[in-house]
Amino acid sequence: MELVNIKVWVNGSAAKIMPVLLDHQNLSRFFSARFAVLQSAAAGQPSGGVGTIRAVTSMGKTFNEQVIGLTETKLTYRIVGAAPLKNHLGVIRLLPTANKLVTELHYVISGTSSNWVPTALIGWLLRGDISKAMAKLKDHFDAD
Repeated sequence: MELVNIKVWVNGSAAKIMPVLLDHQNLSRFFSARFAVLQSAAAGQPSGGVGTIRAVTSMGKTFNEQVIGLTETKLTYRIVGAAPLKNHLGVIRLLPTANKLVTELHYVISGTSSNWVPTALIGWLLRGDISKAMAKLKDHFDAD
């Protein structure tokens, strides 16, 4: 089930935005969560790339996310181990626009509740948090 589907237009290229998204230990400046890198990227991957596992503490819960796919314009991750969501998948795409100085960031999260909390409620909470985070990310690049 799709829980989050948000688009935001960011002043900057994918080459400028992706390293910020891969700087896991500093994502708290955008998201209302704490992040700690538990495992570095696999050999041959950029810092924060495929294989990276980060502990995320949000809304009183801690869970681990692993980067499972990375290109210059797409970041894919999933929750591993004990999780508030089953079949979780997060995908961030950085899409070019007609204005070469602006990139469309498209963030989609899918999954279903793994416990008694309704999936719709989790989606509502996630949409609020991700919307605020994307506004902060946009502001970060607007300030550059």
